[in-house]
Amino acid sequence: MTALRRVSVLVPLLLIAALAGTAPAGAADQPDRARMIAERLAEDPVYVDAESAGQLAASVQQRMRKQIRGSKVPVFVVVARSNFDSRDPYEGDPEILLSFVHDRLRRDGVYVAASEDGDQPVSQEYGVDRDAATAELLGEYDEPLDVSLPRFVDAVVSGTAEEQYDEENGWTDDEDEDKNTMSGRTALGIVVTILVVFGGLAVYRLRKGPGSRA
Repeated sequence: MTALRRVSVLVPLLLIAALAGTAPAGAADQPDRARMIAERLAEDPVYVDAESAGQLAASVQQRMRKQIRGSKVPVFVVVARSNFDSRDPYEGDPEILLSFVHDRLRRDGVYVAASEDGDQPVSQEYGVDRDAATAELLGEYDEPLDVSLPRFVDAVVSGTAEEQYDEENGWTDDEDEDKNTMSGRTALGIVVTILVVFGGLAVYRLRKGPGSRA
């Protein structure tokens, strides 16, 4: 009976161990992915995984590194394959991945990754304000990543995201100044008109005298 009891206890334990051994590796490895990316970013501000290397030419990566290293605001670039598997704790969302990476890197700055379709920059700002959301809107939606991402980095590093966006949309400082000038002239014209009307009424009443009637 003792042997049978031992077997009855061991068999379920062996089955559990066997099932655990066949569990998807991705589910356990995913959190380490963010840690690994954070460790790489601590040494290099541009991280591109092997599966995404074709999206960003080496020369483009190097140019971004040079810009970022000369920047007053830290910028971290992550170009990694999005995993849309239900086991993915990031849910295939690059913004969630960036939050995981930031939690592990523990550094303020602008974090940017490729969008789910792999063409557009998606960013998060931590402890800085560099108009990153505006920088995401620059350019065309159908541009390849090696065009849209360097433009984003340039706008963030230079702090000119808003100016570039206004220029792309045909909004200039001169137009704003013209609008302000016209508004000022309109307001002045209204004030002058009111003064003239009231002044004319006052003169008219003085001429008619206090006892006169209209």
